[in-house]
Amino acid sequence: MKYLNIHQVREKLGGRSANSIYTDIERGQLPKPIKLGNRNVWPETAIDDAMASLAKEQGVELPA
Repeated sequence: MKYLNIHQVREKLGGRSANSIYTDIERGQLPKPIKLGNRNVWPETAIDDAMASLAKEQGVELPA
């Protein structure tokens, strides 16, 4: 399983700011990070699943 740090999550989400990502976490649109030592990381599959769920809610088809 691959884990992403905040910089990688930002890149994966099109360059969004860290603040907007944490706002989306508070709103329940993105998963909460896992604390590893002093770093926050996200399983890449959790970010992919959240993006797919948001796309489905908006009626957008993601490429396979």
